[in-house]
Amino acid sequence: MKLYSLSLAILASLVSAQVTLAGPLEFLFGTPQLVEEWRYTAAAGEGSSEIGTYDAATKKVFLTNINDDTVDVLDAVTGDLLYSIPAGKVNSVSAHDGLVAIAVEGSDTGVRGKIMLVDAEDYSVLSEPESGYLPDMCTFTPDGNYVLVANEGEPNDDYTIDPVGSVSIIDVTDPSNPEVYEAGFESFNAEEADLKAAGVRIFGPGASVAMDMEPEYIAVSANSKTAYVGCQENNAIAVVSIPAKKILSINPLGFKDHTLAKNAFDASDKDDAINIQTHPTKGMYMPDSIASTNFLGFTLIATANEGDSRDYDGFSEEVRVEDLTLDADAFPDAAALQDKENLGRLKTTIANGDADNNDEYEEIYSYGARSFSIWYFTPFGDTLQVFDNGNDFEQITAAEIPDLFNSQDNDPDEFDKRSDDKGPEPEALDIGHDLGTTLVFIGMERVSGVFMYDMSNPFDPEYLQYIRNELDASPEGIDFIPRGASPFTEPAILVSHEVSGTATMFRIKRVGGLFSGLLND
Repeated sequence: MKLYSLSLAILASLVSAQVTLAGPLEFLFGTPQLVEEWRYTAAAGEGSSEIGTYDAATKKVFLTNINDDTVDVLDAVTGDLLYSIPAGKVNSVSAHDGLVAIAVEGSDTGVRGKIMLVDAEDYSVLSEPESGYLPDMCTFTPDGNYVLVANEGEPNDDYTIDPVGSVSIIDVTDPSNPEVYEAGFESFNAEEADLKAAGVRIFGPGASVAMDMEPEYIAVSANSKTAYVGCQENNAIAVVSIPAKKILSINPLGFKDHTLAKNAFDASDKDDAINIQTHPTKGMYMPDSIASTNFLGFTLIATANEGDSRDYDGFSEEVRVEDLTLDADAFPDAAALQDKENLGRLKTTIANGDADNNDEYEEIYSYGARSFSIWYFTPFGDTLQVFDNGNDFEQITAAEIPDLFNSQDNDPDEFDKRSDDKGPEPEALDIGHDLGTTLVFIGMERVSGVFMYDMSNPFDPEYLQYIRNELDASPEGIDFIPRGASPFTEPAILVSHEVSGTATMFRIKRVGGLFSGLLND
């Protein structure tokens, strides 16, 4: 670990010394700017457009439609609807070079799901290999040889059935006859105590490690050999060897220190104000979407730190700070802290914070980190945080859309209503490369809109833009489209929105550079 930490430290020093081409590149090509191209609204309305993907071979967009149990096919240039593929209870879709993978969950908890492999040209179903329990997300490896599936394995509402979480690794070199492998967490069952001590959240009633791990999202290294699997409720990322079809490690992400000024946040929905301040709490990163990038030979992972609790009829970890009994030594000012206008309303967990199990909490945890982070996972199973953007999202939205601060669904009447939960709630994320610049895009589930950062220097990314439209609510997925594969002259991003049922295409134009006019259509 020390060797890799030192290597990253040296790289950080070099980049901080501006041994980069950032200045000349910006002078030549200009600054990236998102410009809306088209918007598609699903006929079924709310909840329809959760995940979208672009296929360069056919220049089509494939968009999940959970209300109609279909995948809608759009013309990527115009956004017009071309066709709807019957699919069932679809959770995710991914496309690569004319092949589409659709994740469809089983008929009930404890029933395995499947992956529909579909020809992007004529929509014929080539095969339907079985996946694990509750396939929540699927993606192709960059070389197109495999489809990887995050099988979340959530319990039923009574928490009487809790299937194992796993990662399906599907060889699709012959999509009509795919080979299916399943990488599970069973080998880690004996390591439960050590994993808990390291910070992995394993706490479901009666659950083994394999049952408790809930894969949510997958990013793949550029060489298609390693997958990084976000396990949201567990506050961890698992590392998977694709050639070995095996999970190598479960990496805890640690906790965010909200006593630091850079990590201040608004914790109350009852003060009718924007009130960003420090708190004696620890944020659980709990990422939703994640994406990978290669930086001078290192694979780095960016995470949208949304946060999520287990809240079922049969078991719930979720309470508010006002409902905890706080340890008097750790919190001598407990009464003031638990006031509704302070921390009282903040949603917290009973699964962390009571180290001596006496029903008095020495630490307070909150869901999500209200940020995006960049991580490096060493071959030795260690976790290094390269960057976190602190409280940028709350500070920027407070300045740019104060009437909608920590609101939801573009509704001014909901001002500040999400402060006690997860704030703006970063949910969707993707990374793209263009003209020597590495860009990261992060969508806010509650306050809506998309942030764009230049992360060419991953140790100090630069905020570029926050774009939002009142017609788009709750971005759930972002798909970056490279310049050479784009249906336009410029690269683009496709943003799918869960609440408004819309999908919006943005071109990434260049402004202010010597050659900007030549690069834009």
